[in-house]
Order: sequence, then C-alpha cells, then structure tokens
Amino acid sequence: MNVRPFLVTWASALDVPERGKRIAWEWPELVAFVRDVRSWTQPKSSLPVWSPATFRGDHRKGENLEAVGLLVFDIDAKDQPEPLTEPRFHKLIGELFESRAWLAHSSFSATSEAPSWRLILPLAEPLEGARFALAHKHLRKVLAKVGIVQDENAKDAARAFFVPVRPPSGWFVASVHEGQLIDGEKYATKEEASEALERELAAREAARRREALEATARRRGRGSPLARARAYLARVEPAVSGQHGHTKTLEAALKVADVCGLDEAATLEALREYGARCVPPWSEKELRHKAREAVKILEKRGGR
Repeated sequence: MNVRPFLVTWASALDVPERGKRIAWEWPELVAFVRDVRSWTQPKSSLPVWSPATFRGDHRKGENLEAVGLLVFDIDAKDQPEPLTEPRFHKLIGELFESRAWLAHSSFSATSEAPSWRLILPLAEPLEGARFALAHKHLRKVLAKVGIVQDENAKDAARAFFVPVRPPSGWFVASVHEGQLIDGEKYATKEEASEALERELAAREAARRREALEATARRRGRGSPLARARAYLARVEPAVSGQHGHTKTLEAALKVADVCGLDEAATLEALREYGARCVPPWSEKELRHKAREAVKILEKRGGR
C-alpha cells in the first residue's frame, strides 16, 4: 500500500510524566508494530504506551490535541454478549469493512477462551477533535449492530494504549487487512446528521407533550404548565449559597420539569425568574444545567 505516514505519540510508560515522542509510521512499520511483537514477562503496567494522535508540544492531554490519524477500539471479552472467538471476530470485521484497511491484535489479558481485541482503522486523512468524536461514535454504533461492544474509554482522543506484546499466557493473535483507508470525515458527517435528526425528533416530542399538557389544562380550566410552574416557584423561598442552595434549586427544578412535561426549554424558562431571586443569582448556564439534570432524573424514573 502506498499511503501517507501515520503520526502517533509514543511514551515509555503510562504513568511516566514526560513528553511523548512523535513518530511517523509508514504502512509497513504500522504492520510490523502489530505483527512483529516481543514476549513480555513483566507486569502490564511497565509496558510502553502509544496514542494514535499528535499533541502540541507532544504533551498527551486533551486540550493539546492536534489530530488523530488512526481510530482505535478496545473490545473486552467481559463486555461481549457472546464470545468473540478469533474466527468470529475476523469474520464480522471482514464483512463490515470489506475492501477497507484494518489491523487488529489480541490484548494483553486475552486468552483463547476469553478473547479481547484491539481494532485499528487507519484514516485517509487525520481528524481534528470534534470530527474524531463524531466518526468514532458512529463506528461504535456500526460495530454494536453486529454484536461487538467496545470499551467507552477508547472514545477519548488523548487515550494511550499499551503496545502489543506476547503476554505471559503466550496467546497472541494479529491480523492485517490491506485495502482502502477509512474515510473518517464520511462517518463524522453521518453521525452529525444522525444527531441533528435525534435533536429534531426530541424537539417534536417535547412540543407534542407541551401541547397535550396545555390542552388538558384548558379543558380543566387551569393555566398552562409554564404558568403553573411559575406560580409554584413564586411560592418557593429563594436558594441561598451555603444553605443547601444546590439541593433546594434542584428540588424546585424537578417539580417544574414534572409540571412542564419533561420539557427542558420550558423548565429553563420557568426557572429564570426564580434563579434571579436566589443569593447569589444563578447564571443562565447554571440554570440550564439544573433544567437538563432535572429532566434526565425524571426520565430515568419513568417520567411523570
């Protein structure tokens, strides 16, 4: 394969507070990294680590992220609905990505009875942080659809991974499939559209709930949910910092969210006047957080 170099960051150990070393891997070097491993008899914690991203000053922190050139997925045996044996894993990945390039190897703790895997998808072009997050999220969904559950921690663009080695158990498997590089931007765009649709559907559902509540209130000769929420808050003593202010405001937000039919926008609207009376007054950002938290809590409880 004639492709661009893949830039990664290397460190001698996971917990060593040092700058990483930026390395450019050509495709043959990436293949050798996965396939040509050494035996390792020391504790896993002493292994070198690598990150599929580059960072300003080569300091591996999220705020220093420059770009990600490889998408990496950790697939632990304990998370799988059924064992991902070597034949099954390779069959599923091969069917999913067909003519595209991918690499995979077993993890340090893997055994033939409980196989865990690391999947590496080389990108045609590096992705910056926000686009990486979208592409990675979309591909997690793609893998989940065929029953491959991933460790959520791998979605962190600054995550470091232990280098592949043959562990003390002696069981190690590596696979390389040559083909077209992964178009990460395509997957990022798909996930962006999916999230936009989810927001639109959520907004429609909130509007439907609001209209239903208002219609019920009109039939019963009562005010709208928002008016009732405001009337309730007018009777609530303002929260005071140092006197369980956070708890008191969240309790008020829960009541308001219930009255407003789990409508986050209406809950926030009702909370604004109350928040202005608190000591000190709540900021718009803080009130929005309270409204969102209240709605999530009630949704977990099963709604109204």
